[in-house]
Amino acid sequence: MTAIRTSRLTLRPVLYIDDDRDIGAAVDAALADQGLAVRWEASGRDITRCCLEVQPQLIILDVNMPDRNGPEVLAELRACGFYHPVLFATAESNGSLLEYLGKLDALAVMRKPFRLPVLGRQLMRVWDQVNA
Repeated sequence: MTAIRTSRLTLRPVLYIDDDRDIGAAVDAALADQGLAVRWEASGRDITRCCLEVQPQLIILDVNMPDRNGPEVLAELRACGFYHPVLFATAESNGSLLEYLGKLDALAVMRKPFRLPVLGRQLMRVWDQVNA
């Protein structure tokens, strides 16, 4: 995996966790085409091991996964001392769910479907804001 240079700092791999293989493959390919290194995982089960292995600087968590949901994975990350910036991804439009997600320790909630041609630029803007 390579890193890319943003306007402020180098962004190492993005960790994208989503149980939908089609979406995972599409996001992986789109970000790679945009010069952004990404590691896609189909489950949040081994998030601690994965974070130690990949050392991501930005994590995108799907909210609804069959084994564990995004908020549960985020809670495990924080309990293990990982304070990487996290974005939630969801196709849900339920206002109370979106409000709940907005109150958790995550940067933002990204709505699916993603606009793949601009996803990399959106992530780089978020990364620059975090490091401003």
